[in-house]
Amino acid sequence: MSKDRTTSRRGFLKSGAIVAMPLAVAAAPAAAALADDGSKARLLRIEHERAIEALNRAFQRQFNAGRVSGNLFASGRTPKFAKELIGLKLDAAAEPGHFTISDDGRRASARIACTAEFQSELEGEGTFVDMARLQGNGPVRLSEARAFVGNYVMTANGWAIERIEFA
Repeated sequence: MSKDRTTSRRGFLKSGAIVAMPLAVAAAPAAAALADDGSKARLLRIEHERAIEALNRAFQRQFNAGRVSGNLFASGRTPKFAKELIGLKLDAAAEPGHFTISDDGRRASARIACTAEFQSELEGEGTFVDMARLQGNGPVRLSEARAFVGNYVMTANGWAIERIEFA
């Protein structure tokens, strides 16, 4: 009676994976702990960038809804914006034109491409303006490519907007 054993490629891979797994599990944290190639600083910078991006998205949502709360701002107050500015769309696909974080990690600034939407009423007096109003022509809407320039500060609750400009 002979027991004929045949091995397959699948069985070979399973046994190799079983043997290699404890080595990989033990080696990964040790390599990460010993690595001092700046990866911790890069990871911290990426975390700060993502937090500021989330803050900007929250500002955009609130601004477009018409109710910006002061809790996004370091001062606790909502700044005044031009009354003609009615909409804002940050270009999420574009890389920030400028993004810096201070050495101590307490301040940051970013410049992001955006589209600002403005609305203005028909102004003036006269026959042509009156005719336009009677024909149903109301506010004029205009979209412009702008740059969203933000300065941020780290607070006890995380990042907050210190100042915003539309350049």
